Amino acid sequence: MKLQGNIKVINRLFEVYKKDYEGAMENLQKSYLSDLIKYQDELLLKISTDYGLNYEELYAKYLKNFKKTIKKSKSFQLIDEDELDEELNEIQSTLDDVEPNRVLEKIVLDGSTYYYDQKNGGSIFNKDAEKVGDVNNGKFMLHKN
Repeated sequence: MKLQGNIKVINRLFEVYKKDYEGAMENLQKSYLSDLIKYQDELLLKISTDYGLNYEELYAKYLKNFKKTIKKSKSFQLIDEDELDEELNEIQSTLDDVEPNRVLEKIVLDGSTYYYDQKNGGSIFNKDAEKVGDVNNGKFMLHKN
């Protein structure tokens, strides 16, 4: 059935989007952590210079352990993945709950694109979701303006 095929295509697109999104988030986090460490290092150097403090002592006290923690910890996340997973699961659940008869089909009539219910007595809608016609016994009838 064409409708089931459309839903399968949407699900595949969703999976591809999810993988792309997760990859982009991972790259963003790595980039952010790198920048964060760089800026902390620059700030520490400026503080040590401005106040005449020993940079090595400040580094050992404030940054060394932070850098080690980040490198060792694979679970350090700037973005809560559980929250992200919940949102993605909610989207997937919504897609799974779509009833086949609630999806509109696309049709071109008189050179214009419309969307319609497949059921008898269904409606025809324009791109602005305004009802512009009806489906009766498999025939498409547009209302006169």
